[in-house]
Amino acid sequence: MASSKWKLHQFYNKHNEVRKYLPDTALFSLDTLKQFMDKYSEVYIKPDTRHGGNGVTYVRKTETGYSYTRIKGRAAEVTSGITALEEIYKKVIKTAIDKTYIIQQAISLAAINNRPFDIRSMLMRKPYRKWGFYGFFAKVAGPVNIITNVGRSGGSVITLEEALRRSLQLTPAAIKEKMKELRELSFIIANRFNKYKASTTQIGIDFAVDLSGNIWIIEVNFDLPNHSGNAFAKLPDKSNYLKIRKMKRYLAALRLKRKAAVYIVKRAGKK
Repeated sequence: MASSKWKLHQFYNKHNEVRKYLPDTALFSLDTLKQFMDKYSEVYIKPDTRHGGNGVTYVRKTETGYSYTRIKGRAAEVTSGITALEEIYKKVIKTAIDKTYIIQQAISLAAINNRPFDIRSMLMRKPYRKWGFYGFFAKVAGPVNIITNVGRSGGSVITLEEALRRSLQLTPAAIKEKMKELRELSFIIANRFNKYKASTTQIGIDFAVDLSGNIWIIEVNFDLPNHSGNAFAKLPDKSNYLKIRKMKRYLAALRLKRKAAVYIVKRAGKK
């Protein structure tokens, strides 16, 4: 199943407990671009089935019109002084790397030294079993700071506790409460995901915290074997990284075992 941001948004938008954490999102078109820029001063335009930040466009209102920033690899193409939204629409279509795009309300992310961050929550499980929580980390944007993808933006990985303390100056008690809310929400999202694709064994949820400390769900990633695990290795405490590596090895061995069983059955059928 293709990992469609739009389909997942629609799926979670039907869930009462999850809906309130979702940013306003729609399929991208000239009409929705105009509607969103009437409602918000900043928006993101994202490829529907691509991940990692490539092809993401950030549009904001300026005194003279609009500013357009598009991510291509690790570079950012910036065009300021655009006066018509039709120009932006044509730019997105001309440089499209996906058949479908979504447009999304931009969240004013909490930041560390003027660099925004988001949060990765990692859950894993054995096939069709209960979800287990494997930890958090915060992704701090680098110089290309319209995205927080560490590889593309040249950013860094730090603990969630440090990110909440340095960005919002939260007390230890407030940090503990925020992390509890994020963990509980992670399980709600993962358990709900069972109705989307029951066979999934790995989920990486991208959360954001805004300047007021409110939590937002940015993206739900799934079925990506190397997703997140290596980032945990960059944290001072390697325990979550070691747990993830152990589970990945188990899942990889299980996949090989299943492939071997299918091969044997096919060979037997040919005799």
